[in-house]
Amino acid sequence: MGSNVQSFLDKSKNNLKKSAKVGFLSRHKVIRKSGKAILTQFSSVTDGMYQRSQMRSTETLVNIFKRFGVKKYAVLVDCTTKDIKVPDIKPASCLGYYSYDLRCIGKKFNKQTVKPISYESGVPDCDGWLVASFNHVAAYTLNEILYDNNKGDQIVTRISISEATPYYSYSDFFSGNTATVIQVHNYFDRLYENPFPIDFRFCLKTFEGRQIDSGQFLIPAGGTYVIDSRTMNLGDFCGYIEIEFEAEGITSKVRPFLQYYIDYLGDKSIACNHQSGFGTFGTDCCFIRGFLPDNEPGHRLVAAMFNHNQREPLQPKAILEYFQNGEQHRNERDMKKVERGHMVMQDINELFSDVLSKNVSAVRLFIKSDLSMHRPNLYHTTKSIPENTWLNTYHQTGTSYRGEKSGNPYRPDSAEGHVYKEDELEKLDLYGIYPWQLHYPIFPEYEKIDSILGYHGESEFPIKEFTFQYFDNKGIKIYENDKIYDYQTDPILNLNNYLKDNNVQISSGGIFCAIPQGRQNVPYSLALDGGFSHRLNPYLTTTSAGAGGLPNIPFCFEETLPRSTEFKSTPHQSVKLFSRGVFLDGPDGFDTMFSIIYLSSGKNYDRSCYFEIDVVTADGKNYTTRRTISPYCASNFWLGDIINETKAPTDSPYYAVWVRTTNRLLTGLTLLKRKKDNAISLEHMYYGKF
Repeated sequence: MGSNVQSFLDKSKNNLKKSAKVGFLSRHKVIRKSGKAILTQFSSVTDGMYQRSQMRSTETLVNIFKRFGVKKYAVLVDCTTKDIKVPDIKPASCLGYYSYDLRCIGKKFNKQTVKPISYESGVPDCDGWLVASFNHVAAYTLNEILYDNNKGDQIVTRISISEATPYYSYSDFFSGNTATVIQVHNYFDRLYENPFPIDFRFCLKTFEGRQIDSGQFLIPAGGTYVIDSRTMNLGDFCGYIEIEFEAEGITSKVRPFLQYYIDYLGDKSIACNHQSGFGTFGTDCCFIRGFLPDNEPGHRLVAAMFNHNQREPLQPKAILEYFQNGEQHRNERDMKKVERGHMVMQDINELFSDVLSKNVSAVRLFIKSDLSMHRPNLYHTTKSIPENTWLNTYHQTGTSYRGEKSGNPYRPDSAEGHVYKEDELEKLDLYGIYPWQLHYPIFPEYEKIDSILGYHGESEFPIKEFTFQYFDNKGIKIYENDKIYDYQTDPILNLNNYLKDNNVQISSGGIFCAIPQGRQNVPYSLALDGGFSHRLNPYLTTTSAGAGGLPNIPFCFEETLPRSTEFKSTPHQSVKLFSRGVFLDGPDGFDTMFSIIYLSSGKNYDRSCYFEIDVVTADGKNYTTRRTISPYCASNFWLGDIINETKAPTDSPYYAVWVRTTNRLLTGLTLLKRKKDNAISLEHMYYGKF
C-alpha cells in the first residue's frame, strides 16, 4: 500500500509544480501568487498522508517485541510526536517517555512527563525502545546515546518507517564440527555520509525455523561486529541466522544492500561465503554455477535451500548435466520440499547416486523452483571429514534456462542478441579494444598456492577458443598462446601447471584471458570461476572470477559500458572495493591476502594506477597506505604487512579493508589463510553498494 500511496502523492505534487510553471496556475495572475502556498500546503498534507501510511500497526509492534524478548520498554519522543498515536504494546510494560530534545523534556505525552536521555543522564534499564518520531535521525540519535552508555542490546523499534529502507538477509549457521564467524561492518559513513551507529538485529533459528536466540548489536560508523558460534554455547547446531535493520538516508536514500562475510572454520579446512541482502528470484529463474570437480574422488556436493516467506512449500528441482562417453546428458529430479521458514540441506551425490557412480565428467548442477526463492548456497565436502565440515562454499546465481535444447543455461538457439554484431567487433578492433577479457593472479612460488580457473559453460554463446597471455608483475608480457578450453572435457584448469607444461618460468604475475582475434560469434556475457589450492593442504576453494565490462578504456561502448557504480555514459571509472580482513599473530593465527587486479580491455593500455588501502579497525579507526600498480598486473599483499606498515593496532583480529581509486577500475580477491595447517578460503572483494 505504501508504495502506491507514495507514487500517487509524488505524481500529484509534480503536477502542481508543473502547473505553477507552465500550466493553469502560471496563466492566471489572480491565483499565481497563491501557487507557492498551495504547493507548500499540499506537500505538507501529502507528506503527512505518506508518513501515516508507513506507520507500523500495533500487531506488528507486538510481534517485534515478542520476537526479540522485549518485556520492558521506553518511548522516545520529540517535537514530531504530536502527529503519532503511540500504542500500548501489551503485554510489555512501558517505563516512561524520554527525549533528548529540551523542547519536549518536562512536558506531558499520554499523561506521562517526558524525562531526559543523553550520554550524561544515562538510559533506563529496559529491554527496548519505541521511537515515536518522524525525524529521520531520531532513531540514530538514540543509537548514539545507547552506544555511549553500553546499552546496545536494547532493541530499537521505529513506529514510522516512512524514511527508512528495510534490509534483510540470512546466512547458514553451524556450530560443533564447524565454527561460524560472521563479520558485519557499518560502512554507511563512507557510502551515505552517515556518522551514527546502526542498530542491527539478529535471530538464530534451527532448520525447522524454531528461534533459539535473538538480539541487537550497535555498530559505530566504520566499525565491525563479530558473531562467533564458538562464544554462543550452541554445541552441535545446524540452522540459519537472520540479520536485519532499517536505515534512514542522511544525504541520499539507502539501498537495501550490505555486504558481509561468513567464515566456516573446520578442523582441517576453512570456507567462506558472503551475503548482501538480495531477495528472492523469480519463478522463471534457474540457479547456475553448481559443479563437482572431477579430479577429487569422494567429493560431494550439498545444496542448502531456504524458504523465507512463501506460504506454500517450495518444490525445487535439481537438473544434473554431465558428459558420458563423449555425449551430454541431462537428468531432472525433485528435491526435498522446503516449508515456510525452513531450510533444507540435500546431498546431490545421494540424489543422483545412480548417475554419479558411473564414469561421468563435467558435472553441473542447476536448481529451479516452482515458486520464487533465495539463491541456494552450495557446499563441497568429502566422506573422509566430519559431517557439516566444508572445503568450499559459494552461492548460485540466477538466470533463465534453455537446457533441454542446448545443454547450457546461457546458450541460445541462435546468436542474435547474444553476441557482438559484426560492426561492433570491427569498431572495437579499430580502436584496439578486446570485446571480452579476464585476468587471474599467479602467486610467487614461495606461497605454494596454485591458481585455478573453472569453466562451466556459463556463456551466452558456446565458445571454447581462448587466447592466454602471461604477464609478470611489471606488466611485461612473457607468454602468449591460443588454447582450446572446453568445459565438456576439462572444466578445471590449473594455471600453474599449464604454464609449467609450456616451459614458462613462473613469478608473481597473472594470466590474461581473451577471445582470439578474428572470431565472429563473441558472446556479450561469459563468466568463469576462480580458485586457489594450497599445495600443503590441497583442496579447492573458489569464487566468481568475473569477466567482461570493458574496463579502463578511453571510450564508452554503451550507457553502462564501461561498468561503473557511480556513472553512466562515460568512460570514467573509479572504485571503492570492500572486504573483511582477519589478522591474528602467532602459529595458530590467521592472515588475509588481498590480490588487487588491474585490467584493461585496451590492447596497448599502458597507464599505471595509484590506489589507496584503508585498514579500518573494529572500533572504526582508519589507517591508510598507498600502492602503484602497472596494467595487466596484480598487486598482492598480506594484511599483516599492511598493519605493520601503517602501525594499525591489533587489539582485535577483525578489520574492514578498502581499496580506493578516483580514476581507474580495479577488482580484487581476498584469501583467508590459517597458519597452522595452510587451510585457505577464497572470496571476491565487492563494492559497498550494488
